[in-house]
Amino acid sequence: FLLRSLILFNSFCFIVLFYLFKASTLLMDSDSIAGALELEVTIGFSGSVPGGLVLHNDDKRILYALGSTVVVKHLLRNEQFFLRCGGEQSSVSCMTLSRDGKLLATGQQTHAGFPASVWIWDLESRKVLHTLDLYKGKIQCVSFSANKEFLATLGGDNKLIIWDVASGAAICGEAAANEPALCCSFVNASPFCLVSAGKYNFRVWRFDAVNRKLRPTDVKLGPLKRTFNCIAITDDDETAYTGTQSGDILQISLKHCLFQKRGPNNGKAPFAMGVQSIALTEDNASIVAGSGNGVIALLDRNSLTVTRSTQLDTAPKDGKNDTDDNMSLQIRGGKKVASTISPAITSLAINAAGDHFFVGTSKASIFLVAVDDFDYELRWSAHCARINDVVFPRNCSDLFVTAGVHDIRVWNLYKQRELLRIHVANVECLCVALSADGKSIVS
Repeated sequence: FLLRSLILFNSFCFIVLFYLFKASTLLMDSDSIAGALELEVTIGFSGSVPGGLVLHNDDKRILYALGSTVVVKHLLRNEQFFLRCGGEQSSVSCMTLSRDGKLLATGQQTHAGFPASVWIWDLESRKVLHTLDLYKGKIQCVSFSANKEFLATLGGDNKLIIWDVASGAAICGEAAANEPALCCSFVNASPFCLVSAGKYNFRVWRFDAVNRKLRPTDVKLGPLKRTFNCIAITDDDETAYTGTQSGDILQISLKHCLFQKRGPNNGKAPFAMGVQSIALTEDNASIVAGSGNGVIALLDRNSLTVTRSTQLDTAPKDGKNDTDDNMSLQIRGGKKVASTISPAITSLAINAAGDHFFVGTSKASIFLVAVDDFDYELRWSAHCARINDVVFPRNCSDLFVTAGVHDIRVWNLYKQRELLRIHVANVECLCVALSADGKSIVS
């Protein structure tokens, strides 16, 4: 009996060891396969990141945030490379490019209480130069000085810190204000002057590198109470223009730290849902402003009057609407295609010639707009929320279909372009299937 039990036990152990060996072999094979897979192309854009779309100085590359990654896309060739900023538990919350286009700084957003880092990248070698760790939760804004010697970072905890870019060491820091600060920017000429703005605060800072001090001066705003979302500074560093959550644009003298005037002034109402992004044209004669309801406007810098404006992402003229079923089929026809939901304008990037600019929206769309007539075209689009299903047609690898929270989309794989968009109001698509002949989609 004992001998028989021992034989059975040995046989059981042998079978267990055999299957464990097979499982480990399969895992090793899967790891080797996964290690051999390399990411080639992505379709996506984190449009909710303020300033998350940046045009490189050479006008040939565009950089944008996508989750925890910064995508560098060539505009003329269908090429991309990726800068991974942290792990899956973090995402890019802000980014900025140095004046010469050689350095990139990105800020992280993590869970509350967890460390959030600032990454400084060398774009040519695609390597991380420094990882700056003095924040938790979120990096609100980053800004290089004109000579890229210093980097200013603003955290969600309201700490404003100046870093030495060469060594990656913190030089000095101060609380940005009593109320939350939302943005900061170095001036164009001096590396020892910067501005910060936020809820009910706008400050001009003088940076003393020798004594490692930051000295603030509050801008005199009078009775105005504003939450400032974005800043644009003229080339001569005399004036700053800032967009507010109230929908107006304020002109501020940096030399005298004094509020001068606000716009729009030609009988126009303030921009709905606030001014979310702002930029100066190449000649500094006009201001481009983007609002929270998808309106972009061109304002004269001296009078702050609106000279031109247009609404992005209006209802498509070529779409078919079925009011009985509350369903619309949106087909990309011509240049302009969009949804009925107006997105917020979160990024503005003007090219070197000053005749066009890119617009990034909160609905993960990127537009190219002409300055002279505001004619625009949709360059790239993507889902702005989770994707629930991906399906290829039978015997076809050129196209694929995705099911998202807001719509169903058909894509061209090799051009990474959207071909068809089906939007059903107030319904989330969880899965899709294609018929054998590829003519029908079932969701």
